[in-house]
Amino acid sequence: MTTYGSALHVDDEPAEEDSVLVSRLRKAGCVILGKTNTPEFGHKGKTDNVPFGSTKNPWNLEYSPGGSSGGTSAPLASGMFPL
Repeated sequence: MTTYGSALHVDDEPAEEDSVLVSRLRKAGCVILGKTNTPEFGHKGKTDNVPFGSTKNPWNLEYSPGGSSGGTSAPLASGMFPL
């Protein structure tokens, strides 16, 4: 499920099956850990939105991890999972 980082989609129901991409990743042995944050519709240079707030840089909470992929880069930079 995605909310696109928007309050417009917070009540959307989760999908009942994986997308083709997620299905292929699972078949390749990937473990899906969870959902990360995104700026509303991916249109900002900072990862924050109304439903979920700001994503922080794990090394300095005063900094942003950046825009569209900030929700992904923060847990990767923190060592939460290997790449």
